[in-house]
Amino acid sequence: MAKNKDQHYVPEAHFKPFSVQQEGRAIHLCNIAKMIAIPNAAVKGQCSKHYFYGKDNIIEEFLLNLEGAYATIVRNVQNDAASLSPEDAAELRRFIFLQSLRTEASIQRISAAQMSMSSAIFRERQGDEPVPTDHDIVRFAMRAFSEASEVVADLKTCVLINHTKCGFITSDDPAILTNRLHMQRFGDANFGWSNSGAMLFLPLTPRYAFMCYDGLVYTVLDKVNGTVNVHAVNDVETLNEFQALNCSRNLYFSNWGDRASVLGRYDAVRTRRIASRHFIHVCIRDFVGGREIYRPATEEEQSRKGHFLLRSGNVYPVPPRWPSILKFRQKPQTFSNGSGVGHVRKQEWLTSRTDRGW
Repeated sequence: MAKNKDQHYVPEAHFKPFSVQQEGRAIHLCNIAKMIAIPNAAVKGQCSKHYFYGKDNIIEEFLLNLEGAYATIVRNVQNDAASLSPEDAAELRRFIFLQSLRTEASIQRISAAQMSMSSAIFRERQGDEPVPTDHDIVRFAMRAFSEASEVVADLKTCVLINHTKCGFITSDDPAILTNRLHMQRFGDANFGWSNSGAMLFLPLTPRYAFMCYDGLVYTVLDKVNGTVNVHAVNDVETLNEFQALNCSRNLYFSNWGDRASVLGRYDAVRTRRIASRHFIHVCIRDFVGGREIYRPATEEEQSRKGHFLLRSGNVYPVPPRWPSILKFRQKPQTFSNGSGVGHVRKQEWLTSRTDRGW
């Protein structure tokens, strides 16, 4: 039996630096549905559900160990950001990947994607498709972390040090994956963790954030000893807008005087939020010039029997702006063979089991 009935999908260790006086007891939040700010909400009650990881305590114990290591690294960053070791940077990379998989919003997205896939596969036998439980999805997410977390190991990292009067904020879904290369150069919001141009952000405290990026596509001109001093309020607001685009219900912040600014960041991007973060395309077999192809099926064709192929993927909201601290390289390098895998950061991934979901 699990020791704790209330299990957090965003750990208290993450919220503590954003809490009132960093005591880990109370935190200010903005509820985006009601567009109201709420002071001094209890940290203990944020982002938790009864037995979210099950009652056997296995996943809970595994996560508690990782969260303890994360809390130690964040404290070290606060003491001296330039002292972040390569091992600790690697741990933060993995933590971002883990955190992106474990939130309630992420579990709901994975569940919706799996249900869409099942409905498409069993489209001729509606009602026969398997229905995964939330615990099934949580276990799937944890397996994905254990099997695929090395997909972020090649990304370069740096700590952003905020010198502005505007603090970094966080949310109930704080680990950000986005991709300026795909959105701006390719006009494509469908990408995954393995794709070229990946950018990851995680706020660590109101003064520090962790950034990972594809070094073959982007460069950070002002990086010194693994850190970047951020002096432009626009860059801080840009990172806060990523939180507003990605959050499910709540944004969290440390200074009550910032509540209007936090609501303003959400208001600035609310029309860019997207309801569904995945797609399923049903393609049917056809012949063109004697060559076999698969093309998108019409609704009528989807109801027929026969060979078909399913193409699925993730889509992400397009932000209104990008942080100025990250620049495109003059000649970005990517690897592609023209397949649905797209442009990836390593050539060997074109022939491995990596796909655009990872």
